[in-house]
Order: sequence, then C-alpha cells, then structure tokens
Amino acid sequence: MLITDAQVHLWEEECVGRPWPTPKQRPPHRPNGFSAEDMLVEMDTAGVDRAIIVPPTWAGESNNWALEMALLRPAQPCALRAPPGRAALRL
Repeated sequence: MLITDAQVHLWEEECVGRPWPTPKQRPPHRPNGFSAEDMLVEMDTAGVDRAIIVPPTWAGESNNWALEMALLRPAQPCALRAPPGRAALRL
C-alpha cells in the first residue's frame, strides 16, 4: 500500500528573484526554507511514499518553485495543488 502525505509545504527563503508578498501573512515555521531534499529525508524516515505539494501562503500564489521541486524526482509520484481560483497541475 502506498502512503501519501496529503499536504506538504515546500518553500525557499525570500530572495530578490522570488519576493514574498507584502504585507507578510505570517512567518514560516522554519526560517531557512523547506526543500524537496528536506521533504524526502523526512518522508523516508516516516515511511511515506509520495506527497501532495501545496505552496504556502507566505511565499505568494506562485506554483513555480514548488513545481521545480516536484520535477527533481519525476519517478516519485507527487502532485501540485494550485491556490484557489487557479488550475491544478498533476505530475
């Protein structure tokens, strides 16, 4: 049986190329970001096979970085859900 984590937030630190929206919604619970590599380590530890990546609100409404992270492991199934009002992507 495959185990799926139904909601994982991935984000990078705020940077010039991808500024976060203002005013700030709230600070992230990990100040240095949470990447696909971080997620995969935790998934392996917990025995999780795949995850649904949901961009967090504090990083804005763009799916771009989350999609880049999903594409790092194309053999490992994952999905990307868009913010409300946007089309969803499935990988």
